[in-house]
Amino acid sequence: QFILQFSNHIRSYIEDVVNVESDGNCGFRVIASLHGYGEDGWPMVRRELGLEIIDKDRSTLYDKLFSNQLSEVRESLMIESFGSQPPEKMVESTRYGLLDSESL
Repeated sequence: QFILQFSNHIRSYIEDVVNVESDGNCGFRVIASLHGYGEDGWPMVRRELGLEIIDKDRSTLYDKLFSNQLSEVRESLMIESFGSQPPEKMVESTRYGLLDSESL
Protein backbone atom coordinates (compact mmCIF):
# COMPACT_ATOMS: atom_id res chain seq x y z
CA GLN A 1 0.00 0.00 0.00
CA PHE A 2 2.90 2.39 0.67
CA ILE A 3 4.45 1.78 -2.75
CA LEU A 4 1.28 3.02 -4.44
CA GLN A 5 2.05 6.52 -3.13
CA PHE A 6 5.02 6.73 -5.55
CA SER A 7 4.98 7.34 -9.29
CA ASN A 8 5.15 4.25 -11.49
CA HIS A 9 8.65 5.06 -12.76
CA ILE A 10 10.00 5.09 -9.19
CA ARG A 11 8.33 1.90 -7.90
CA SER A 12 10.77 -0.47 -9.62
CA TYR A 13 13.62 1.04 -7.59
CA ILE A 14 11.96 0.41 -4.22
CA GLU A 15 13.51 -2.64 -2.61
CA ASP A 16 12.04 -2.45 0.88
CA VAL A 17 9.48 -0.54 2.90
CA VAL A 18 10.16 0.34 6.52
CA ASN A 19 7.08 1.25 8.53
CA VAL A 20 8.20 3.30 11.52
CA GLU A 21 6.55 5.18 14.34
CA SER A 22 5.15 8.54 13.24
CA ASP A 23 6.39 10.86 15.97
CA GLY A 24 8.33 13.62 14.23
CA ASN A 25 11.39 11.40 14.01
CA CYS A 26 10.06 9.10 11.30
CA GLY A 27 12.55 10.06 8.58
CA PHE A 28 15.40 9.66 11.04
CA ARG A 29 13.97 6.32 12.19
CA VAL A 30 13.95 5.04 8.60
CA ILE A 31 17.57 6.09 8.03
CA ALA A 32 18.65 4.59 11.37
CA SER A 33 16.90 1.34 10.56
CA LEU A 34 18.41 1.07 7.09
CA HIS A 35 21.89 1.84 8.45
CA GLY A 36 21.60 -0.97 10.97
CA TYR A 37 21.17 1.19 14.10
CA GLY A 38 17.62 -0.02 14.59
CA GLU A 39 14.61 2.26 14.59
CA ASP A 40 15.55 3.62 18.02
CA GLY A 41 18.89 4.85 16.68
CA TRP A 42 17.21 8.01 15.34
CA PRO A 43 18.98 10.36 17.83
CA MET A 44 22.33 9.19 16.45
CA VAL A 45 21.21 10.03 12.90
CA ARG A 46 20.08 13.51 13.96
CA ARG A 47 23.38 14.09 15.76
CA GLU A 48 25.53 12.85 12.85
CA LEU A 49 23.65 14.97 10.34
CA GLY A 50 23.95 18.01 12.58
CA LEU A 51 27.71 17.48 12.80
CA GLU A 52 28.00 16.95 9.06
CA ILE A 53 26.19 20.20 8.31
CA ILE A 54 28.69 22.21 10.37
CA ASP A 55 31.73 20.33 9.01
CA LYS A 56 33.88 22.97 7.28
CA ASP A 57 34.60 20.68 4.32
CA ARG A 58 30.90 20.07 3.65
CA SER A 59 29.24 23.26 4.87
CA THR A 60 29.40 24.90 1.43
CA LEU A 61 27.39 22.03 -0.07
CA TYR A 62 24.67 22.34 2.57
CA ASP A 63 24.73 26.11 2.34
CA LYS A 64 23.97 25.83 -1.40
CA LEU A 65 21.33 23.16 -0.81
CA PHE A 66 19.41 25.05 1.87
CA SER A 67 20.52 28.59 0.90
CA ASN A 68 19.24 31.02 3.51
CA GLN A 69 17.52 28.29 5.58
CA LEU A 70 20.63 26.46 6.79
CA SER A 71 20.41 27.82 10.34
CA GLU A 72 16.74 26.76 10.49
CA VAL A 73 17.68 23.23 9.36
CA ARG A 74 20.47 23.04 11.95
CA GLU A 75 18.10 24.25 14.66
CA SER A 76 15.50 21.64 13.71
CA LEU A 77 18.09 18.88 14.18
CA MET A 78 18.82 19.89 17.78
CA ILE A 79 16.41 18.29 20.23
CA GLU A 80 15.98 18.70 23.97
CA SER A 81 14.51 15.28 24.73
CA PHE A 82 13.83 11.87 23.25
CA GLY A 83 10.37 10.89 22.09
CA SER A 84 7.81 12.76 20.02
CA GLN A 85 9.01 16.00 18.49
CA PRO A 86 7.03 19.18 17.84
CA PRO A 87 6.41 20.28 14.24
CA GLU A 88 9.30 22.76 14.24
CA LYS A 89 11.73 19.87 14.84
CA MET A 90 10.50 17.90 11.84
CA VAL A 91 12.75 18.19 8.80
CA GLU A 92 10.40 18.21 5.84
CA SER A 93 11.76 18.26 2.30
CA THR A 94 8.88 20.39 1.05
CA ARG A 95 9.48 23.04 3.74
CA TYR A 96 13.04 23.55 2.54
CA GLY A 97 12.25 23.47 -1.16
CA LEU A 98 13.93 20.13 -1.82
CA LEU A 99 10.72 18.69 -3.28
CA ASP A 100 7.55 20.41 -4.22
CA SER A 101 4.35 18.93 -2.87
CA GLU A 102 3.16 18.05 -6.39
CA SER A 103 6.09 15.72 -7.00
CA LEU A 104 5.23 13.55 -4.01
